[in-house]
Amino acid sequence: MIFLLGCGGASKLDTVPVTGMVTYNGEPIADASVTFYPEKGRAASGMTDQDGIYTLTTYESGDGAVAGKHKVSISKQEAPPGNSTEELENIKAEIPQKYNNAETSGLTADVVAGQDAPIDFNLAE
Repeated sequence: MIFLLGCGGASKLDTVPVTGMVTYNGEPIADASVTFYPEKGRAASGMTDQDGIYTLTTYESGDGAVAGKHKVSISKQEAPPGNSTEELENIKAEIPQKYNNAETSGLTADVVAGQDAPIDFNLAE
């Protein structure tokens, strides 16, 4: 008999449920993409709802993020009314561009096993 060990790819790391609120200049931001990039392991992401609340997913819906330190990116773009090439090139960011990239956002989060407190982000110019 031949036994195959490790089939199915890399093993999943344990995740911690993560939710929070995103605001910009004190106002909740709806339909923004929030992504946590861990030092090692798979990134987690989620979208904000109408109240600016997000829930992260790494492997399965709502499972959270891997424990540890994360760099964070948050982006929101206003789509143009049509879909012509010219209109798509003129997509307007609703929050400053620096937040679109985890390397330039200045946003970090420490995900700790057993945490219950939300991880909120208050963005400003």
